[in-house]
Amino acid sequence: PRSTLFPYTTLFRSDSASLDTREFLHRVPLVVWTNSGAPARPLGGRSTAFLGPLLLELTGTPGTHYSDFVRAVGARHPVVIPGLVADADGTLREELPAPLAERWWTLQYDQLFGEDYLSSEPSSG
Repeated sequence: PRSTLFPYTTLFRSDSASLDTREFLHRVPLVVWTNSGAPARPLGGRSTAFLGPLLLELTGTPGTHYSDFVRAVGARHPVVIPGLVADADGTLREELPAPLAERWWTLQYDQLFGEDYLSSEPSSG
């Protein structure tokens, strides 16, 4: 019945939901399988933007300047989704710091349109 779903959909779309509630509603379990015999380790909460760099790290594969930057951002802010950012210490906030968000946007622009910003940007988050 609609009444059963209404509280969830209202909460999920509401900008007034607390940061803890938003974080809870975006959690999805993740298992990374390996046949190499590597020891199991908890991955913690992580945005999908950071899965590629994480897999490169876990497999020992070198990344690009962009993936190195994204990995560094993920180390400081493992959860970054619209309206919710979690710091590595678990502190929740609504946005990335403006200079970091601008830098990330610039690097994404470079990936799409090739203005060669990567040659002058350090690869740290």
